[in-house]
Amino acid sequence: MAKHGDIRKQWNNLADYYISKVRDGTDLWRHFLNAPAFTKMIGDVQGLRMLDMACGEGYFSRFYAKAGALVTGIDFSESQIAAAQEAETRAPLGIQYHLADASKMGNIESESFDIVISFMALMDIENYEGAIMQAARVLKPDGRFVFILIHPCFGWSRRGYDGEILVRWEYRRLEDGSREPHYLKIFEYFTNHSYKMRWKDDEGHEVAVTTMFHRTLTDYMKTLRKNGFLVSQIEEPRPVEAKFEPNDMSKLTKIPHTICVEALKLNPHV
Repeated sequence: MAKHGDIRKQWNNLADYYISKVRDGTDLWRHFLNAPAFTKMIGDVQGLRMLDMACGEGYFSRFYAKAGALVTGIDFSESQIAAAQEAETRAPLGIQYHLADASKMGNIESESFDIVISFMALMDIENYEGAIMQAARVLKPDGRFVFILIHPCFGWSRRGYDGEILVRWEYRRLEDGSREPHYLKIFEYFTNHSYKMRWKDDEGHEVAVTTMFHRTLTDYMKTLRKNGFLVSQIEEPRPVEAKFEPNDMSKLTKIPHTICVEALKLNPHV
């Protein structure tokens, strides 16, 4: 397993590619699959105090500051936070950014936020239990934790363990010679492990490698419950527009790749 410092270095190494992908609008999975479900679940944020956990270069921090939230963003990557702060300096929205690990937010005051959000990050956080505990700590009673991540049951991001790919699509050949996704094969679902995410550019060249973590859906649900959360909504996103290559599009309409969750912090005084 990669050490924590190595994981931070991986995300710093990815920063230039990741930031350009987010800001030039070519991250189709964000714009046409994950963000629509995520923003719909979050809803109106006017006047709310929001923490953007693992905010990266600040995409959703800016989005929700413009929508009227009072936003604080945290991330453990120096390069990502520097890019977010540079954007805030260039076009101020009142966002406060902090360099901080999601599982160790000691500089963030307890019970100070109405909502905590996390976009496609929990599967990248080694100490996910600590991150969920911190989300509970900084939320006010009755506050909301809304997050989206690769689906623990079905996500097919080349999950490998001990030299074997554990999730892969099987295809069938059509009469015209083309092929289409037929079904998804999944092995070793109950084996928690880390694996490598290999980021590639449009030409298929590898630009960086990051470490991801597979846990079960039960792991996440039990950790939420342990920290005083009640799951109130779950959404498994489907594409909102046909903006993908045909094979990718048919995959995303057959089996969910991500899952979006809203969890409410139970008020112990009620």
